[in-house]
Amino acid sequence: MYWTAPNWLEALRKRYGNWGLPNLIWYILVLQIFGMLVIYFIPTGYNKLILDPKAVIEGKEFWRVLTFLAVPIAGDFWIIFALWFLYFVVQSLEAEWGEFYTTFYLAISVLLTIVFSFFTGITISSPEKIYYSLFLAAASLFPEQEVMLFFLIPLAMKWLGLIGGIFLIIDFFNESWYGRLYLLLVFLNYFLFFGKHGLDFVRNLFQRR
Repeated sequence: MYWTAPNWLEALRKRYGNWGLPNLIWYILVLQIFGMLVIYFIPTGYNKLILDPKAVIEGKEFWRVLTFLAVPIAGDFWIIFALWFLYFVVQSLEAEWGEFYTTFYLAISVLLTIVFSFFTGITISSPEKIYYSLFLAAASLFPEQEVMLFFLIPLAMKWLGLIGGIFLIIDFFNESWYGRLYLLLVFLNYFLFFGKHGLDFVRNLFQRR
């Protein structure tokens, strides 16, 4: 997919372009490995990592606004595949977008998750949806790129994105109203970055007809 940045996003890059984190994936991987070690060695480690707004406000456990990103996105043996795939996704995005756009894209999802948690009082127990938004971006930018699913099965990114999108729609309708609001917020980064391209696609489709 040929992607061009919206005007407002390009203006931000020109002004704050040096704010991007180089090698963003390594920050994510360090957090994930840290989370695995905490949960493995500390019996209550999981409960100390999640984003519990009440614990932050009343217990001054400020680390939770960061450590919820360290909660492992998969369990047991599957974490190897999950982190390998995440590495591939983020590296691809950074190679295509550069440091600022990739960092800003992730930051939108993270910050809106934190805001949602504090305004609703709902605990965020996993960063899975945040990291999944990165995959949706990669699937849109590189639809024909093949990945080795479980290191064995070659599959184009567009098919993985389609399958994931179907599950997200099912999740949306099965969620409570708060859950639906969270899904809209956590994937707002995708709509901000790709919304214009989606509208252009629909407009061109109607023009051809």
